[in-house]
Amino acid sequence: IESPHSPLLMYRGHRAELRIPRTLRHENGPALLLGGSQSWYETLMQYAGGLAIAESVGSDRALPLVINDGASPALVELLGLLGYGDNDLLRIAADAPARFRRLHVPSRLALGAEWVDPLLGRWYRGRLTASVAGGRKRKLYVKAVDARGVTIVNEPVVAEILSGSGYETFEPATATVREQVEAVANASHVIG
Repeated sequence: IESPHSPLLMYRGHRAELRIPRTLRHENGPALLLGGSQSWYETLMQYAGGLAIAESVGSDRALPLVINDGASPALVELLGLLGYGDNDLLRIAADAPARFRRLHVPSRLALGAEWVDPLLGRWYRGRLTASVAGGRKRKLYVKAVDARGVTIVNEPVVAEILSGSGYETFEPATATVREQVEAVANASHVIG
């Protein structure tokens, strides 16, 4: 079965064949592979989370970060909060692979939704809370986003009960990455 979304791989049974173009972009310096996705969950857990591994093993902070050219704007905003600007990013288009003299590929810290390494939460907390100013402590009810078919059937009733206990409804889908980080970093209680 051919994968129409990848110019690189053709899957046939248990074999993968590479389709490598005759001309490749060459990157001489070392770089750190992050990748990227339009999915916010994958961005947080799989791609930006690779920085947690790199930093925990003392990787050179000056290494450029390789991201997909079509990576979500949320990933770029998140990397900005972590101190990485556009000059720190190497964007690679899906239809224009590149060859690297040395490419660091960090392990992943999450296995789907079943398992997340505790390092990831501690790393995000340590790195991101430093990037937002302290605000008033508040109780948050994080409204469920209809992802993967997960919904709260009586959500208006739940929100009303929580509101009576001092919880504010927070909708991450309508907030920027910075607003999400600030809301959670400054919360005294979070229910979601």
